[in-house]
Amino acid sequence: MVRTWCAPRSVSAALVAGACLNACGGETALTPTAPSPIPSVPGSMSSTPSSTPATVQDFSGVYTLTIKVPTRCNPADFTPVPDRRYSAVLTQTGESASVKLSGADFIVSGSPPRGDGFAGKGGQSGFDFVLDGAYDENGVLFYPDVAERLPDGRVIVISGDVVALPAPSGLSGSIYGGTIAFYPSGTRFPSSAAPTGYCWDLLVGFDLTR
Repeated sequence: MVRTWCAPRSVSAALVAGACLNACGGETALTPTAPSPIPSVPGSMSSTPSSTPATVQDFSGVYTLTIKVPTRCNPADFTPVPDRRYSAVLTQTGESASVKLSGADFIVSGSPPRGDGFAGKGGQSGFDFVLDGAYDENGVLFYPDVAERLPDGRVIVISGDVVALPAPSGLSGSIYGGTIAFYPSGTRFPSSAAPTGYCWDLLVGFDLTR
């Protein structure tokens, strides 16, 4: 039986809007129930342009990234993994920033390499980051920004839109429409393999601490 997973490049957007996991041969489609639509992101750096140039604070440095794993899962009895914690190096150039991850078995490929990091924009007021999933809204395959191989061989892909604001310990915020999709052992991206399960929520905790 061939299954196809319909999702946008940021997998979370489809899940919040109602993702589709269809089976051929007339079988019933598996459609998770999730909030819709995604609300406008408060505090978004890109939504409040300023006509007055300001000094951009440099947040470059070494952090620990903690991502809270959502507990709303499909199938409903799916057991999520523990919260994900990675070593992270944030490099900022003006209003552009990139985050390089380590401390886990990331599956990295492509040119430029993808699978162990993500990028965004911001400054002294905080950052917008985007974690792209494995598909775009037209079903075109992409290599995800964060793809981690678990000890049991399964692969997880983390996706969503992040707003992270300055905090005493670093940067703290949420992944809006945050999703963790689980793929079978041995999955290599780009891949048309369907996730075996996924966990999501409208807001998922995201913290970069020094």
